[in-house]
Amino acid sequence: MISENQTVMLINMKGCSVCYSRALYFLEKNSDSKNISYIITGVQSKKNLEIRLGKSTISKDNIFLDLKDIIYSSGIHETYPIIFYRQSSKLLKIELADLNNSGVYETLSGFINESAR
Repeated sequence: MISENQTVMLINMKGCSVCYSRALYFLEKNSDSKNISYIITGVQSKKNLEIRLGKSTISKDNIFLDLKDIIYSSGIHETYPIIFYRQSSKLLKIELADLNNSGVYETLSGFINESAR
């Protein structure tokens, strides 16, 4: 369950491969943070994702696999990872993690670390 105060990263595995690879790398390094949840959609193969990230990583409480492409079928077709910054039950901003947004993961890391305090 995603808490009201968690930042959420939506990762579309059918999108930009470089972009989702960077997002998955961030997820691997920050999967233990309780201040962020990850939704992974467009998964071609759960087994391949388990091999890439590890079974223990994708089974964490803050990682959700959209194996039925519910996100995509609901109208969200963005090819880049999307970050929904939230705090105190409010959406602060939405940011795309595209190739032109070079500091996106440093910003996100700082935000989730600050939220932990």
